[in-house]
Amino acid sequence: MSGDFWRRYRRNALAWWSTLAFTALLAAAAGANLVANDRPLVMRLGGATFFPAVVDYSAEEVGQPGFVADFLALRGELEAPGNWAVWPPLVQRPYEPNLQFDALPAPPVAHTTVAGRPVTHWLGTDTAGRDLLTRLLYGCRTSLLMALAITALSLALGVALGALMGYFGGVFDLIVGRLLETLGYFPVLFLIVILVAFLETPALAMITVIFAVIGMPPFAFYMRGQVLSLRKQTFVEAAVALGQTSGKILWRHVLPNALSPIVVLVPFTVTSEITFLATIDFLGFGVQPPTASLGAILRAGFDNAEGRSWLIAYASAVLVAVLLLVNFIGDGVRDGMDPHPAPSRKAWKKMVADAQA
Repeated sequence: MSGDFWRRYRRNALAWWSTLAFTALLAAAAGANLVANDRPLVMRLGGATFFPAVVDYSAEEVGQPGFVADFLALRGELEAPGNWAVWPPLVQRPYEPNLQFDALPAPPVAHTTVAGRPVTHWLGTDTAGRDLLTRLLYGCRTSLLMALAITALSLALGVALGALMGYFGGVFDLIVGRLLETLGYFPVLFLIVILVAFLETPALAMITVIFAVIGMPPFAFYMRGQVLSLRKQTFVEAAVALGQTSGKILWRHVLPNALSPIVVLVPFTVTSEITFLATIDFLGFGVQPPTASLGAILRAGFDNAEGRSWLIAYASAVLVAVLLLVNFIGDGVRDGMDPHPAPSRKAWKKMVADAQA
């Protein structure tokens, strides 16, 4: 991006602050294991150093019986001389149920014990007794990373196909265009239902690829239009006259000039993917337990809205906040791409004063 883009982008204060907030949220969600976990970030035990938050150790490696290591049960040993551990800010079990409560889900500011130590659940718990703040953080990681991956893959596939369609045209353009039109009208939810019926638990990678392929047509058609308008430009014809190959012309001359307007579509595509992922998770066709998702938390709240209102309120607030942040970023990108943006309030007042003088 040019310096002019960033200057125009930062003029939109709402977009700029939304970018900072979204970046912080994305960093916390991507590093959820380092923020909320029942495993130490790093620990020293028996003369050896371990990194349980990022490395999956067996019970035997940390001197426990069984197959699955329980690091909270090691707290007593870790406090012995020569041993130590650095724990994440939220010491919670993100996946294992907690059945110590009289009724589930537990309301906000509920208290329980984890490995014999008191713990406060500031936002309450979900229907399995797991800390709701932790589950929302892990749910944001699932939704945001999947939405970004789907958008990136859709963008890459769409740009590649659209560039080839617009540059070569002819029969290739006709056939691929009709296929993309058919794909654009394909009932996505129906496809997800079929996958769940046959596979029961479709992998996140499979859902990501399917959504990316189905979300590809808008990028492809937009790129096709851009290339069609550029391929007859003088600089392209000069490159052809100099004997450059089609691949080199597309890569060096056409794509750099055609990509900038398409960037405006990216933030709004991300919001669309986040919304759709939450929808299929709410319906039970998306990610499966124990993987956390905003849609699944909403569904758990709607199963008994009178007794679980905080599940709906907190999950809805997080979902709306994420969508607003990304939309504000999209507005900023649109303003940054506009070489003739609307005048600022200060410039407008100056124009009015000059006109009245």
